[in-house]
Amino acid sequence: MRRFGHGWTGRCSYRGRWQQMVDRSATTLKLLTYAPTGGPVAAATMGLPEQEGGERNWDYRYIRVRDASLSVRAMRDLGFTDEADGFRSWLQQRLHAGGAPDGEPLQIMYRVDGDPHLTEEILDHLEGWRGSAPMRAGNGLPTNCSWTSTGKPSTPSSSSTAAPSWTPPCC
Repeated sequence: MRRFGHGWTGRCSYRGRWQQMVDRSATTLKLLTYAPTGGPVAAATMGLPEQEGGERNWDYRYIRVRDASLSVRAMRDLGFTDEADGFRSWLQQRLHAGGAPDGEPLQIMYRVDGDPHLTEEILDHLEGWRGSAPMRAGNGLPTNCSWTSTGKPSTPSSSSTAAPSWTPPCC
């Protein structure tokens, strides 16, 4: 792995004061990328809560389109065009496969293989980090809420001018 990492980061176009940190960040993004599809997952974890003892223990092993796009843009800006091209191809395949159930051209997230069908299972028999519960495997986020172009949560019953009347479980 070390030989691969040094060879791969040698393709980085950034040359500057923070070279080692930039290389580490790029390597982290590369390691979060599912090679067959080019899609970077949000994180390689499940069951880590947003706060200690909390109940928001999401499974982050999914490709969130917005976050993945930002990660891939950073990779492209650093000169890693093969990775950017892989994600672009993956994204085009999602667009050609059809839109989200709510009529939007894309869901907010997909499985690493591009499958749009996401399920979530509560694992009551397991405990998350420092007693956080419930533990979740999978992610039902696309069925829980969607996002507006301004990054705000919306629900099928909310209009574009009114705030949601409830807080979706994903927010």
